[in-house]
Amino acid sequence: MLRWNGQAGSWTTIGGPAGHIYAGGAGLFATEPVHGHLIGYDSAKKTWTRVGNPGAHFVVGPRHLYGLNPARDLVWQWSGSGDKWDVIGGPARAIHGGELGLFAVNPQTGRLWQYTGEPNVWADIGDSGAAAAMDDRALYRVAADGKSVWRWSPAGDWSRIGGPAAAIAAGG
Repeated sequence: MLRWNGQAGSWTTIGGPAGHIYAGGAGLFATEPVHGHLIGYDSAKKTWTRVGNPGAHFVVGPRHLYGLNPARDLVWQWSGSGDKWDVIGGPARAIHGGELGLFAVNPQTGRLWQYTGEPNVWADIGDSGAAAAMDDRALYRVAADGKSVWRWSPAGDWSRIGGPAAAIAAGG
């Protein structure tokens, strides 16, 4: 793994190969490419430490790291030290996270749920659609039929902003 130094062509090696890389306010994390264990980077010590077992997916928020277990039947939140995790939710098809918090797609209904910060308490905010992305201001989704793009604000409302689309990406 390499870290960009802020100038064209200037990179520093900070680790070896990784399966996936996850970054956000809560830190830098990666999966080991062979077994899939989650490792976290300590920039002060310039070391990587195992912080969790393999998962279906991980997301990093401003203060927390979240994971969806391989069976996709539990959503976990990392305690912030060692490899201690707490269950905060049940089954999810997918999880999305970032500056606006944590969101999960209900595998039976396809509805999108927002984590309230209290374990096992989630708020239904609407259909998940075909794809989702997030920046620091809003959550976006492509409608299930691909004919429209929608924006959700923290105030809790959805508004149509365009379409059609097959995929979506956002940056903050």
